Amino acid sequence: MSLDPTESAGAVLAGDAFDAAGAPSGGLAWQRVRAGQALPDGWSLVAERLISPVEAGDRAEPARLGDGGSCIERWLHAGPVQRAQQGCWTTARCADGWLATATLDETTEPGGLQAATERLYRELFGLLDAEAAAGRTWHLLKVWNYLADINGSDPADGQDGLERYRQFNVGRRLAYAQARRSADDRVPAACALGTHRGPLTVHVLAGPQPPVPVENPRQTRAYHYPSDYGPRSPIFARAALADLGGGREGLLISGTAAIVGHASLHAGRADKQSAALLDNLESVWLAAQIDARAPHRWADLALTLYLRDPADQPAVAEALARRFPADSPALRGSLYLHADVCRAELLVEVEAQQITRGA
Repeated sequence: MSLDPTESAGAVLAGDAFDAAGAPSGGLAWQRVRAGQALPDGWSLVAERLISPVEAGDRAEPARLGDGGSCIERWLHAGPVQRAQQGCWTTARCADGWLATATLDETTEPGGLQAATERLYRELFGLLDAEAAAGRTWHLLKVWNYLADINGSDPADGQDGLERYRQFNVGRRLAYAQARRSADDRVPAACALGTHRGPLTVHVLAGPQPPVPVENPRQTRAYHYPSDYGPRSPIFARAALADLGGGREGLLISGTAAIVGHASLHAGRADKQSAALLDNLESVWLAAQIDARAPHRWADLALTLYLRDPADQPAVAEALARRFPADSPALRGSLYLHADVCRAELLVEVEAQQITRGA
């Protein structure tokens, strides 16, 4: 995995930067690139996600901070890609991956956000079951969840003023239960962030092999959180090692914040929260090396930072500069997004990923 160190209009900001030695050889590839950049020779687009400085209205998607303009995160494959629109979901399938995106306006659902979440996940599991019946078994590797006003609550939604993130967790767990899927074994990596507008939006990456879940010894497993954090706990692993085909292995690290055990740290201090979340990120990264097929380098992680307040970006960037080598891919390729974290007292969250070729 490498990065183009330039800042030209065609630069690869993070992920796979292909040259003559990077010809297609199977497996999924991932890039973060400037909007409008052409596909590398020999690769087909499987799925992409536009990230712009302004939030979109047709989906919940955090806006990019800074003056870098729009960028695209995209998954690529060298083989054929089949696409479909199934219910709320737009899907794309290739030999080594199944990717899907859905949006749903919760105001159209009796029961609000909880019901909308349950419906999307119920449809998702139905699609996966249909794929399995056709001889194609896919396992969830990572899920990105975005919803407006994640820390808000409204008694009019019929949930007795329950925080919206907690409503989301109830809906997700109900869907898992209805589909008879384990909520604490081989669960995917995931994140859940808040936007300022847009319908509930979910992005999914699945693969033909189950993920190897990775937990953080510094933190309680999310699906074991006590009821202090809501009537139903979240469902995700701290990270997942994913077989992406062609000998390629992805380290997919979930949204990570300043939490030790299950308690939030340093309320109101973005600088201290940044240091604490980087401690957690390093702990997960180290834990992943135990089962990884090949080393995943700390300095090569592709980072996404979610900030509740854009004014905190200098403090967060300073914390990163203290932990990563100067001019490292991790620093050069960092992406800062404006989003609310799942707990109101948390100001910043990081997620990361890296793809390597296994030994």
